[in-house]
Amino acid sequence: MHNRLFVLATLLIFSFSALAEEYNFVVWTKSGEQISFPVNEKPKVTHNNNCYTITSTSTTVEYPIVNVMKFTLEPQDPGGIEALKPIGSNIFQSDNTLKLSGFQVGSVVKIFAINGQLLFTQTINDEGLLSIDLSPLPHGIYVVSTECITCKFIKR
Repeated sequence: MHNRLFVLATLLIFSFSALAEEYNFVVWTKSGEQISFPVNEKPKVTHNNNCYTITSTSTTVEYPIVNVMKFTLEPQDPGGIEALKPIGSNIFQSDNTLKLSGFQVGSVVKIFAINGQLLFTQTINDEGLLSIDLSPLPHGIYVVSTECITCKFIKR
C-alpha cells in the first residue's frame, strides 16, 4: 500500500510538470491537514525507513508513512489566493515572514537553528494564525516545529 502511494506521488509530480505554475502538490494527512507545495518548486518525494520526505526548492518536510492518507495535485487559484474553504494546517514563507494558518488555537510553535538551539517560541492566536518576522534571523537553514508538523525552511 505504501509503495503504491509513493509511486502515485512520483507520477503525479512528473505528469504535471508542464502545468507546474498552475498546480500544487498536496499531502493529505490522516488528521485532516493539507500541506501544499507549488509544483514549480519541483517537490520531490522520497521514501526511506518509515517516512516520506518531500523536498522542494524552498523547504523539506518529513511525514511518518502511517500519517499520510494521500497525495494529490490541486489547481492553484489564478489570483494567488487560497480557496476560502478550510484546507487544514499550512506553513509557508513569504519574503521575511513565516506564516502559519489552520492550526489549533493555543498550539505552540518553535523555531530552532539547524544546530538545535531554540530561537523562538510563540502560540497560535484565536484565529488559528501566526506570522513570524524572520528579518532578525541571519541567512541559513531553520526548523519550525508545531505539535503536528516539523519542517525545515531556508532564509535567504
